[in-house]
Amino acid sequence: MFDKDLNITGEPAHILKKYSKKSQASGDNQFLLLDQDGQKVDVVLFDTMVECYMNCCILGLIQGKKIKKEDVQNPTMDSATIFASQLISRRNWLSRIYHHIVLAEEDGNSVESKIKTAFSINEDPAKVQEKLNEYARGGAYILDSYFSNCTNTEELGHAILKLCNDFSSHISFEIQ
Repeated sequence: MFDKDLNITGEPAHILKKYSKKSQASGDNQFLLLDQDGQKVDVVLFDTMVECYMNCCILGLIQGKKIKKEDVQNPTMDSATIFASQLISRRNWLSRIYHHIVLAEEDGNSVESKIKTAFSINEDPAKVQEKLNEYARGGAYILDSYFSNCTNTEELGHAILKLCNDFSSHISFEIQ
């Protein structure tokens, strides 16, 4: 699993690129904010696109938001590729996220069935990847909803605190 390049299209691709470090970013793919001196700076939330992708998967899972490939708006708007080498280096994390998704989904399957599916070594890699992609697409919109209106680094700090607060209270509420 996770041994082929991953391609995301549409607005979710644009969001992944916007919040990840890029070597040749320009125009729409930059996340430009004003620093304390009033200078525009390109801000990076994630060092790599795969880190952004994994966080989007988790946000999508926590909020129960997933988007199928055919439901992506503006599918030709942008395209983002995460190379197999990056996926391979994060294989354990991606597998763990997939296990959480399968175990947490409300799909009517028994607990035993979910455990068997989550930890099956015979799971179809394309099916696993698409399930992750659905949550990553949904999570990308959630991530963007927190940061898209930031205009300066102070607002960015507040957005990060709000995101952490919203999700930590959501998680602690679920545990209780």
